[in-house]
Amino acid sequence: MRRRSLLLVLAAAALAPLSLPHAESAPKPRRVLLITGENNHNWRETSPHLDQFLEATGRFTVDVTDAPATFLADRDRMWQYDVYLLNYNGKRWGPDADANFLEAVRSGKGVSVIHAANNAFSGWAEYDKIIGIGWRAGAGHGAYHEFPVKFVVKDHPITKGLPDMTQHPDELYHRLAVTPGEEMTILATAFADPAKGGTGKDEPMALVKTYGRGRVFHTPMGHDLRAMQDPAFMLLVARGTEWAATGKVTIKRLPRASSAR
Repeated sequence: MRRRSLLLVLAAAALAPLSLPHAESAPKPRRVLLITGENNHNWRETSPHLDQFLEATGRFTVDVTDAPATFLADRDRMWQYDVYLLNYNGKRWGPDADANFLEAVRSGKGVSVIHAANNAFSGWAEYDKIIGIGWRAGAGHGAYHEFPVKFVVKDHPITKGLPDMTQHPDELYHRLAVTPGEEMTILATAFADPAKGGTGKDEPMALVKTYGRGRVFHTPMGHDLRAMQDPAFMLLVARGTEWAATGKVTIKRLPRASSAR
C-alpha cells in the first residue's frame, strides 16, 4: 500500500503544470479607449475592426465610445485608460472633454492616431502638437492604390524586426502640415507616385513623438476596411498602440485568425 501511494503521488506530480519560480508572466493587458463616432470615413466598419484585432492580440482590453464629448468630460472615467486610440474626425468635444484629454496625455497617457484623425480639429493648436503632422491647407492624396511602405528607422521598438510593407492598399496622404516646433521621429515613408496623383516625394506613413509625458504613435494610413485588413497594417498599429501605452513592444505577430484578409 505504501508503494502504491508513492506511485500515485509521483504520477500526480508528473501531470501537474511545471512551475518555474523565475518564469516571466504574460504582460498585463493595457486598457484602450477607442474614440470614434464621427468621421468623413466609414467609422462604423473600421472601428469594430480596430477593436477586434487589438483585443485578439491578448495585450489589450478595448472599450469604445462613439460619444466622446460626453465620455471624455467625465475625468474619472476617461482617466482609467492607458492609451486613447483616435479614429475620429468631427466636432470639437467641448471645454471639459478637451481639457481632460490634454491633461491625461501630458500626464503620461498614450495616443494612437489613425488616418483621418489627423484631419480633425483644425485650429486647435494643442491637438496639432499631439499629432505632429496634420491634414491642413495644401494637404491631399492621389488615387487609392497599392503601394510599398518602407521602414526608415529599423531600431525603434515598434519597427524592430518588421519587414517593409508591400502592396498596401490605401490613400497615400501627401503634403501633411508639420506642426511648428514639434520634434518627432518618422518611422516609415512611402513614395507618392506622380502617376497616381502624388507629389513625387517620400511621404511620412508612421511617426512617434511625445506630448508632455505622453507617447504618441501616428499613422496616416487606414482609409477604409480594406486598408485596415492588411496584416502588415494591423501589426504596425498593434505594436504602435502598445508602445504608446507602455513604452515597450511585446507583440511579435498577430493571431492567425486576425491576420486573414
